[in-house]
Amino acid sequence: MGAREYQPITPRGDEGFITAAVVDPFENVLGVMYNPRHLKALKPSGMAIRQRARRDLGRPDTPADVGFMRAMHAALRRDLSRLRDVAAQLDGSAGAPPTVLAGWDAFRSQLDNHHSAEDDDLWPVLRRELSTDPSALASVDAMVAEHRHIPLALAGWMPRCAAAVS
Repeated sequence: MGAREYQPITPRGDEGFITAAVVDPFENVLGVMYNPRHLKALKPSGMAIRQRARRDLGRPDTPADVGFMRAMHAALRRDLSRLRDVAAQLDGSAGAPPTVLAGWDAFRSQLDNHHSAEDDDLWPVLRRELSTDPSALASVDAMVAEHRHIPLALAGWMPRCAAAVS
C-alpha cells in the first residue's frame, strides 16, 4: 500500500514481543507490535480485555486513559482533511496516484476499526456508567447519532472523489 520501513522489526525481550514502524503514504509513522501473550486475550471482547487488565493492575476503578482516543480522532481528522485537499487538486482525466488510493483505503479501514471499537466497547460502558445522569446520556446519544451520519457523509463524498480519481 505504499508504506516504507521506518524502524526494522526489533525483538523486545525474550518472550517473542517485537516492534516495528512504517511510514504510510501520508508520511504518518505507524508503530506495530506483536506479543504472543496477547493472542490468548483476543478471543474475548475488547471490553473484557480492558476489564481484565484493570483487575490485574489491582485498580478496577481507575479512570481510563483517553489519550489514545484523542490522538486517534486527531489523526482521522488530519487524514480526512489531507484526502479532501488532494482530491480537490486531482484532474479527473489523469486518475489518482496509487498513494492517494492507498491513503483512502487505509483511512477507511482505520475509521471502520475505530468506530467498531467505540460502538462495541465504549458506548455500552458509558451508558452503564452514566445511567443516572440524563444530560451525560444525551451526550452519548448525540455521539452515537453522529457515528450513524459519518458513513452517509463519506458515501456522499466518495462518488465525487472517485470521479476525480478514476
